[in-house]
Amino acid sequence: LNQQILQPQYIVLPLVYIDNIADAVRASLTKESSVGSIYNVIDPYQITKKLYNAQLMKKVFPRAWFFDFPYALLYMIVCFQELLLKLIGRPPFLTRYRLESSQKTI
Repeated sequence: LNQQILQPQYIVLPLVYIDNIADAVRASLTKESSVGSIYNVIDPYQITKKLYNAQLMKKVFPRAWFFDFPYALLYMIVCFQELLLKLIGRPPFLTRYRLESSQKTI
């Protein structure tokens, strides 16, 4: 199993501990003023892609090897496959839009 870390690795992942989500839901259920409101739950502890892979993924998949893949090269490959699949009338596996969206910070 190979996992790739797309550049840039400094992007902070929007992960939240399940206990913090449960606390947020519990708090919103106890307040009448929260009816119809929308909340964003964030955690003070933030983890980058690189640290996430080092601390979790390598333990979950110990035999996997992880490598950095140049974003510009991947973007060109995605662009090429979009054009090629458009010629044969098939939907692309990955679009440039989805690739770009996956790399933006939140």
